Amino acid sequence: MANDAPAMQAAGEVGAPELARLLMISDRRVQQLAGDGHIPRSGHGKYPLIPAIQGYIRWLKSSNSPGGGNAGNVDYNATRARLVAAQAEQAEMELQAKKGALVPADEVEQLLRAQELAVRASLLGLEPRVMLRIGEFVAEQHKAVVSGALTDAADEVLHALADNRPIEGLPDAASDDDGDDAPPLQTNGSAQAEAQA
Repeated sequence: MANDAPAMQAAGEVGAPELARLLMISDRRVQQLAGDGHIPRSGHGKYPLIPAIQGYIRWLKSSNSPGGGNAGNVDYNATRARLVAAQAEQAEMELQAKKGALVPADEVEQLLRAQELAVRASLLGLEPRVMLRIGEFVAEQHKAVVSGALTDAADEVLHALADNRPIEGLPDAASDDDGDDAPPLQTNGSAQAEAQA
């Protein structure tokens, strides 16, 4: 490049590749700045050296000053900061995935779907299981009512889960209420003991 310097100074003009090297930008950026009128041209692919450098310096000053420059100019520092942040986030996610802390979304969806089906099957099978356990304690005329109430409760829970809404009658999971206010469950034996007392 030392050999090119006297030729550049003597002629007073340079080509896009030489100007790009001097300004530390790409040939294409030199052409864009010339097209936008920031760098003057002296002919096809030729640029007057000193006015071109001055034009570039003016463009840099106006684009870096608050409110200066064209709206189309990209803020290099902000763009670079976003790029570095995105790269850091990507690297962090890759590290977490390697450690096993991150699971692909499709695996999570499959697991949730399997759990949803298991909960659904459990709720639908709840009524017959409960009726087998309490059938001897419930009078025959009340079995249909108890069975219907259990089926209705299971259906209500399934519909609430499908609609992604809270289940009525249950304490809010976010509240401090742990259900201690509910009366203790009484079996047939404890109810008879209370009646005799």
